[in-house]
Amino acid sequence: MWQNKACLDCPIYAQLNNRNPTMDDKPLILGVDGGGTKTIAYLARADITAEKSDQPWTILGKGNSGSSNQQAVGLEQATTALEEAIVRAFADAAIDLQPISSCCLALAGSDRAADQNQIK
Repeated sequence: MWQNKACLDCPIYAQLNNRNPTMDDKPLILGVDGGGTKTIAYLARADITAEKSDQPWTILGKGNSGSSNQQAVGLEQATTALEEAIVRAFADAAIDLQPISSCCLALAGSDRAADQNQIK
């Protein structure tokens, strides 16, 4: 996850640093739907012991922010919106920011290879 000054100065980020981690052996998964009007991030925990379950994960937290379409708002504002949504998902889950096992980003305005390289 990228960290820029806007994210590090965010009051939500500061709140996360005052919480105790609740990480257990099950991997964390992040899903982000980034659009032209809003961005939604979901933090989930994979249930690696679930056998043929319809839902082998548990949603732990959800975070919202503004537009993350870099074609509409520019790269800096788009990445800030992504960070805010992700940080808020961790805050909603009451889990410290930490590495995740996998992530799926569905981002409007990032369909070209050059756009994807900027996000990476």
